Amino acid sequence: MEEVALGVPRVQARPAPETCLKGFGSNSVDLGLRAWIIDPEQGLVNVKSAILVTIWEAFHEHGIEILFSQHDLHIKEFPLKA
Repeated sequence: MEEVALGVPRVQARPAPETCLKGFGSNSVDLGLRAWIIDPEQGLVNVKSAILVTIWEAFHEHGIEILFSQHDLHIKEFPLKA
């Protein structure tokens, strides 16, 4: 993730991006990434999106899958309105 973030033009090499393990969810491994950018006045949401899309693409290229939990709903009774 750090290496991929460095490929986004606005991300600075120094200080270098840092990843951390933030925790474990019931169906997740929660990772964080901190990166310094050159021009915060140009907006944060757009560079965050660029970093996340680049990470997503790198995960796919390396066969890393994000599994989403599945919930099944079973309706035992369905009251009909008269």
